[in-house]
Amino acid sequence: MKKSSICFVLLLLLLVGCGPAETTETKTDAVQNETEIIQLATLQKVTLTNISEKKGDIFQGMKITLGDRGKEFDWVNVTNPTYFPRLYLSDMNADSKNEIIVIL
Repeated sequence: MKKSSICFVLLLLLLVGCGPAETTETKTDAVQNETEIIQLATLQKVTLTNISEKKGDIFQGMKITLGDRGKEFDWVNVTNPTYFPRLYLSDMNADSKNEIIVIL
């Protein structure tokens, strides 16, 4: 009888002591969750920006914007401003329209 009473008390203590852990909820700033958009290059009305967070020293993904139109690319570049991409406009195929040239 003593063994079963001791086992019961130990089991009861174990169950009571293993209740849900206390958690504290921390709020993060909305700014931390948003991607910091950095203008990597601009030429006339053409803008090149990043579209995702920096991962270490790398930008993964960029967006070219011309006026209100834009297109995203899965390009990779370093975050060092010295090596930011360069933009050029030139008529590469002689159709009298300038093409956007991006040098990563």
